[in-house]
Amino acid sequence: MKPPSTFVLLLPLAFTPAFAQDVLLPGYGNYPWTPVCAQACLQAFRSYWLSCTDLELTKKPYDPVKPPTPPSCYAANPEFLTSAAWCFHSRCTSDITIARLEAYWQVAVPGNGALKQLPPPMWSYTVALDRVDPKPPTHQLVVGDLWLNETSLIPEMAYAALANAMTSLIHEEINESKFR
Repeated sequence: MKPPSTFVLLLPLAFTPAFAQDVLLPGYGNYPWTPVCAQACLQAFRSYWLSCTDLELTKKPYDPVKPPTPPSCYAANPEFLTSAAWCFHSRCTSDITIARLEAYWQVAVPGNGALKQLPPPMWSYTVALDRVDPKPPTHQLVVGDLWLNETSLIPEMAYAALANAMTSLIHEEINESKFR
C-alpha cells in the first residue's frame, strides 16, 4: 500500500486556528477580527484603565512590548470581563452563535498573543455574562472617563466608530491579500 502524500498528511493543519493566522491570508481562510461586533467591544474597553493598570507606565509613551495594562490584567479583571460580555451580548446579532463568541472570547480577551502565550480569561464568556449585575448595566461611560471600575456600557458613538473602522480594515486587508 502506498503511503499518503505529504499534502494529505498536512491538510488537517490548514484547519487549525494557529496555522490559519500564521499562513493563510486575511479574507482567504484567516479572519482575525471577526466577529467585528466582539472585536469592537474589546477595543472599546481597552482604552480605559483597570485596577491592575500600572499607573507609572501610563505617564510614559505607549510601549507595545510593555503596555500599561498587561494581558493578564484583561484576563482577570471582573469589570473588564463583565463589561465586554454585556457588550458582546447586546451588540452581536443572533446569527452569531454563543459557541463562536465563546471561542473568540478565549483567544481575544487577553489581547494579541502573536508574540507569546497569553493567559486565558478567568471566566468564560457565558460565566462573565451571568455575573453582570444589574442586567442591563446602568453605568454609562462618557467622554473623559479614564477608569473602568464597574460593569459599564460603552458610548454608542465610540462603539460605532470602532465597528466601522474594523469593518474598513477588514475590507482593506482582504483587498491587500487579493492583489498581493
